[in-house]
Amino acid sequence: MKITKTHFALLSIILLFGFYCRSQSQNKLNKQQARLKGDSIFYEKYDTIINSYQPYYKQKYNYDNKGNITLAIFLQYYKTSNNWINNSKYLYSYDDKNNNSVQIRYNWNLTTNQWENYYKDEFIYDSISRNSQKMEYKWNTNSKQWENYFKEDYKYDKNNNLIVNSQFLWNTTTNIWDKYGEHNFIFDSQNLNTIEYQYTWNPNNNQMENTFKWEYNYDNDANMYMNIKYAWNKTSGQWENTDKTSFSYDNSYAISEIWGYNASSRFKHKVTGSVSQKFTSGNWVSNLKSTFYYSGPFATNTEELSFRKEMLIYPNPCSGKLFLQVENQKITIVKVYNIEGKMLLQKDVNSSENNLGLELNNFVSGVYFISTLLEDGSALCSKFFFEE
Repeated sequence: MKITKTHFALLSIILLFGFYCRSQSQNKLNKQQARLKGDSIFYEKYDTIINSYQPYYKQKYNYDNKGNITLAIFLQYYKTSNNWINNSKYLYSYDDKNNNSVQIRYNWNLTTNQWENYYKDEFIYDSISRNSQKMEYKWNTNSKQWENYFKEDYKYDKNNNLIVNSQFLWNTTTNIWDKYGEHNFIFDSQNLNTIEYQYTWNPNNNQMENTFKWEYNYDNDANMYMNIKYAWNKTSGQWENTDKTSFSYDNSYAISEIWGYNASSRFKHKVTGSVSQKFTSGNWVSNLKSTFYYSGPFATNTEELSFRKEMLIYPNPCSGKLFLQVENQKITIVKVYNIEGKMLLQKDVNSSENNLGLELNNFVSGVYFISTLLEDGSALCSKFFFEE
């Protein structure tokens, strides 16, 4: 899908929102243990004429009772009418494992004042719920049908880090998928994504060619505090600055305590905002600014404030098999994440027991998080250590 540079900057911020882990394994919720919900993001664009930021876009979110985003609405500010007007919206649906299975984008028609189909994404997952493929369809306004448009295949390393995103464009003449491009991701020893390359397929020489590069920088809490984007100059054969974005955080809330965050290796705490700049005539110039808004802290209901189901995990640290037990509730689904927020294991539990043993094969030494979905629809999350 081809988008403008401004929309690309916006999308890079929008993709922060998603779902990680919904609740805590404590008997009582205090401020740090209660959950927040990501309600909206407000974007401002720098006006070089009046030298100040002006309203630009805002995005609002709705959730289901499991913390999954079900609706995202994008509104654009029109200065002439001093009004916010619909721009696009996204509807999300999920499979029985809470994986986002379908995403549909609608665009707002300013003439008819109606939502119109635009793109539809269908996601395919492997046995451990890693996204293995995305199929993108574009709405044909003449035939009134969804048609093949774009495809992405994903490849992971032994630590379940996404390392290759292969892209294909549907050829309407030959009715086959043509190579389009590729993203390669590089990780450091802490499994933090430090560099990303984007390549574009050149059919004339049958090679992938440099297009863009991103460098991701992290603070001591493993939060990405800045990313810098470069474009490849074919003439000079060098990477040149194009954009950079810096992020601010509130470290009093971890990702696991918030509805609306992506389980990204780039973020560990509550994001409060971002500032982006573009490189023009040898200088960094202000471009976009975003502010993140939340509601909460809150608990599911008042009874949870006085009593919270507790999950017992043992041994901790463990070196092979991990056992977990929950008071008065049956476990239905278990998920294990590494410290970067990537899911390594998912298990559907068919047993009627409230305790379970997990074989942790091919795990490396480190800190992990385990999330359990219970029969009453609630969830518990806890941390454990694995030692090889």
